[in-house]
Amino acid sequence: MNGNTKLFFTSVFDTDTKKFSEIAVLENLLSIQENVNVDSLAVLYFIRHNNIQEVSQTQIFKEVFCGEIKNVTQILFNVYNDMLLKAFKTNSNWGVMTENNKVQAIRNMEKYVNAINHYSTDNQSSKTIVSFELF
Repeated sequence: MNGNTKLFFTSVFDTDTKKFSEIAVLENLLSIQENVNVDSLAVLYFIRHNNIQEVSQTQIFKEVFCGEIKNVTQILFNVYNDMLLKAFKTNSNWGVMTENNKVQAIRNMEKYVNAINHYSTDNQSSKTIVSFELF
């Protein structure tokens, strides 16, 4: 009751030691440290709609949603590409921006989305190659 409505548990997998680091508890994903390698990051989340009462032990499956976030860069690409870029392109109120400025802004956003996608696919293919070489 009166606690957080969102909790994220994060840990980084160290490929050298084959172990996870200590678990960090965050209230939002923006709190992830900048030097963390997101490709080796494990994220578990627990989300509840409100915190005005305690979670019922018998109804916990209805009151708390939980799961694991995998491949953070692919999720970021999907959010930017499927939601933000489309909203950006279909925006009808650009204020005092010129047509050239609008085109340049959209191109910059597309470059950013493509860079995220390129990074994500490069990392996934290098992981596949490494796993293949181990066997």
